[in-house]
Amino acid sequence: MSSMRVGGVDIEELMSRVGGAMDRAARAREAAIKAAEQAKAAEQSGAAGQGCGCKGTGGAAQSGEQERTAQRAPVDPAVQSGARACASGSEQVRRNSVEPAPRTREQTLRRGDSGEQVRELQRGLNTRGAEPKLVEDGRFGPKTERAVKRFQKEQGIPGNGVAGPKTREALGKSERPTVPTRPERPTGPERPTGPERPTGPERPTGPERPGTQRSVKGFREINEQKLKDMLPPQAKHLARSFIDAGRRHNVDPAVLAAISKHETGNFTSSAFRNKNNAMGVSNARGPIQMASHEASIDKMAKLLGSTSSGPYRNARSIAEIGRIYAPIGAGNDPTGLNNHWVTGVARFADQFARAR
Repeated sequence: MSSMRVGGVDIEELMSRVGGAMDRAARAREAAIKAAEQAKAAEQSGAAGQGCGCKGTGGAAQSGEQERTAQRAPVDPAVQSGARACASGSEQVRRNSVEPAPRTREQTLRRGDSGEQVRELQRGLNTRGAEPKLVEDGRFGPKTERAVKRFQKEQGIPGNGVAGPKTREALGKSERPTVPTRPERPTGPERPTGPERPTGPERPTGPERPGTQRSVKGFREINEQKLKDMLPPQAKHLARSFIDAGRRHNVDPAVLAAISKHETGNFTSSAFRNKNNAMGVSNARGPIQMASHEASIDKMAKLLGSTSSGPYRNARSIAEIGRIYAPIGAGNDPTGLNNHWVTGVARFADQFARAR
């Protein structure tokens, strides 16, 4: 029985060629899928090309294999066109599902978003004491949403969990920070070797220098009641601690109170509330748990007052302390808070100095 021919084309031969091409395309597709799985891609699209059975992550490899197959054995133009359309659609699905469009700082981030901007947001929340600490994976999930809501509540922003312009601007300001992670801060033993402070309170000589050149070292008397009146309700009980720690370690209590206010966002940060950390005492992993607010004040006063050992032994002014405590351009300061540390602390110190 002779084969059916239409327009000079042998139908049986054509169907045989189409079937062979489809078999080769299926084998190429399976190989591409296995290769994509073995590559352990960071994200899996899970999307399938509509109407052609192609995996989103295998489109590019499949397209190349199909072209090589086409060179080895002639394929009907209709088959080639269908295969290429399948690969193109698969690649578009992969781009849409795995590579979200880049965001700018002005754009709003919300649950379901992903990418570098979300990772930066998570990093910023972590440096401000997010509890529990977020995994900086660039995925805006329920934990990131809860951390945003807590931060918004601390900042007086409507807590809808959406990181809009106001939230992201507040996250980048120094006026209300929680505690940045600063590995540059000392993490060694609390008691440095050698004599650390004078035998008694030493009043610095010369006039008091305001602003960023205000001296940190050297105890200056301050009125406890006046200082207490300048502190918010949740921190009034610390007025005596600032004064006592300053006297013990020869540090200006007005500067201690200023650092505390700046580091805790006016005594509202998560580290202040949950870790008894009133001074931003940190290690490489972030703000550390302290036994009490008073203990954190004493620890930082001891470090700042030392003249014989430790990272601040040669630093005397707020500006000099800031270059060590909050270095500009530090890798763990993605939002640039350190740019404002010196001026912010100096401004608060000038305010608290009025309690003398």
